[in-house]
Amino acid sequence: MKAKAFAAVFTAILSSLSLCGCNTSVDYRVTYSYRSEITSTVSEVSPTDAEIVLFTDTQKAGKIATLAIKAKPQTEYRIEVEYSSGVSTSKQLQPKKSDLKGYVAWLWRIGHNTKPDTYPVRIYYGDTLVLSLALQVEAS
Repeated sequence: MKAKAFAAVFTAILSSLSLCGCNTSVDYRVTYSYRSEITSTVSEVSPTDAEIVLFTDTQKAGKIATLAIKAKPQTEYRIEVEYSSGVSTSKQLQPKKSDLKGYVAWLWRIGHNTKPDTYPVRIYYGDTLVLSLALQVEAS
């Protein structure tokens, strides 16, 4: 991904922190996986072809986790984060429609009482699994 596109996605993520009730002055650590190039053109992209743009794969309980993908433009995707207590019902994890370039991102606060462990994060198009990732939660 070109630096300009990455900056646009990252800026959008940071600007949406206020939407999840996050304190942007809080110092939090972000560890992420990053893909350097996304080669598909819009006409070639199927709703089930998605690339990870940014993913917080390790985070402390009580902090913000982030997942941004590039997929088919103008398509609705939903996210599931399954903790030991069950699938999260957080308001920040609602289905979202990708933008005109195919980008969609979620930010959510991991609960303060979430036990350290590895939890599945899944992205769906309808009932079809598109991506399956692992979020490592550490003690706060």
